[in-house]
Amino acid sequence: MKYLKYKCLLAIILGCSLSGCFDLTEEVFDRVDSGVYYQDENSVKSAVATIYSTGATSYAEYFWYMQEFPADQVTWRVWNGGQWGYDEGEKFIFSIQNWTPDAKIIRSAWENAWTTIGLCNTLLADMGKLTSADLKMTDEKLKAYEGEVRTLRAWAYYNIFEIWGGALPLNIEPATVDGELPPTADPDFDTSCKKIYNFIATELDDCYEGMVENQVNRMNKAVNRMIKARLLLNAEVFIKESHYTECAELCREIISGKYGKYELAKDYRDIYSINNTECPEVIMAFA
Repeated sequence: MKYLKYKCLLAIILGCSLSGCFDLTEEVFDRVDSGVYYQDENSVKSAVATIYSTGATSYAEYFWYMQEFPADQVTWRVWNGGQWGYDEGEKFIFSIQNWTPDAKIIRSAWENAWTTIGLCNTLLADMGKLTSADLKMTDEKLKAYEGEVRTLRAWAYYNIFEIWGGALPLNIEPATVDGELPPTADPDFDTSCKKIYNFIATELDDCYEGMVENQVNRMNKAVNRMIKARLLLNAEVFIKESHYTECAELCREIISGKYGKYELAKDYRDIYSINNTECPEVIMAFA
């Protein structure tokens, strides 16, 4: 009788142990799970703001430095004698074309661009699991946010595409646990350029219609179309194809007000003033 009791007790303990071992549901402690975080429009807006903050740290300056200082129209002295003083040659190395992959500006631009793309990938994946009702907003609003984030991602890709061309991977999925980037879009450099070019162009075309107009501190319809126009303008360099006619037509549409109301500033200095967000000529400005 005792043996039977012990046997029953052992079976109960074993059953409880097995059920405990196979319950692998994760209980998150080190971050806010997306299912908990996204409750309304403000939560989405905060997530989008984080992407802008990351993008501003590199796009506002670093890509311009890498494109202009190695050329012959702008240079940087080793000691600028101005308000900021010596910068340890961070910019000067571009003027004398003596940089390495470890240069601060190059590494920061690369890392911040991929951080921006990664944040966009994660937010788009999260939003894909939610409905407008879940977020207490209209379908139109949700579509506008999706278009904004997709344009941010295309913009980030365009900037690194100008610098690194076909050496880039094509990564549109949320980051993996190991954080490793996938290989280049294609082993052949020119084919990789074509794939990335097509991705940026298609992404921009697919998402602009539901976007907002005339909000200069956010990605809007006109910004989306300007990025597409720039892509078309440089197509001969990127993919050895001429798209100047399409570029000109798209620019005419922007000027005509198809994607928002803009006009030339009466004073050229207004474009660069502290209040340039109110300038009718400015399509996009970080604030």
